[in-house]
Amino acid sequence: MNFSKRLLTSLLFFSIFCTVFAHDFYVSICQIDDNVKSKSLEITFKLFTDDFERVLEAVAADTFKLSLQPESKQAHDVVSKYILKNFSMEIDGEERKPEFIGFEVEVDITWCYVEVKRDTIPTNLSIRNTILFDLSDRQTNIVHVQVGDTLKSLLLHKDKERGSVRF
Repeated sequence: MNFSKRLLTSLLFFSIFCTVFAHDFYVSICQIDDNVKSKSLEITFKLFTDDFERVLEAVAADTFKLSLQPESKQAHDVVSKYILKNFSMEIDGEERKPEFIGFEVEVDITWCYVEVKRDTIPTNLSIRNTILFDLSDRQTNIVHVQVGDTLKSLLLHKDKERGSVRF
């Protein structure tokens, strides 16, 4: 068998294998970084755009394509409302209101930005992140928190919407 036939056969086998054994997975990543200079926690969400659009369509009750309208006021309002409804934080036992900064769409990933002001360097953060939980019961939200040189992580899901980290 020549090289091109072997390559074609291998590619065909791989395609069939992936189709038969593929499964959906639902994950988002939230990165929280303490900014000492601005006395704030800078929060970045990394979401799959297609999943995020499906959730936003339910909220907006309309077809919603972020990639087609990333600059529109409607998109900003719908994304802001959804993120702020599904994310909250307590710093050292005190509920803090997050401020939605904006979002960017990069092909299949949407980045959302939020900021939470703080008075002192936090020693205990309690985080609720239910983003995309209304899409799938299998949704997992990975939360990384960086305060100073210390990085801590949480895995949040339908049965565990809130988690805490101590520094």
